[in-house]
Amino acid sequence: MFCGAKRPLICYNSSTDDFVYIRGTRKSIGGFGTVKNEQEFIDQEIILNKNYIIFLTSDGYTDQHNHVRKKIGTKQLLEIIKNNVKLDINSQKKILYNYFSEWRQNQIQTDDTTIWAIKI
Repeated sequence: MFCGAKRPLICYNSSTDDFVYIRGTRKSIGGFGTVKNEQEFIDQEIILNKNYIIFLTSDGYTDQHNHVRKKIGTKQLLEIIKNNVKLDINSQKKILYNYFSEWRQNQIQTDDTTIWAIKI
């Protein structure tokens, strides 16, 4: 089961070289000064077989802005993952870290940045 709070589950099937992108519910877990969202979280059942890699992320990586206040965004994160998913996990980690650092340059880090990859 998967239930995401505004964050997707990214699944990669290395047997077929396909990605599946499962959107999370458009509801926040927390935050300050937000209007109460009455929407309920939706559980989504997924079946993962051997050779899948799943990626779970916080919003910190995608929300990080650069010197012109542009965010990395989910689309760019997906591109980075897709372009490097066949590399070993340590290489992927370095690429994601280096991209984030180069993007951020001298800007402060605005949030936690968690990317969790699990190989089935």
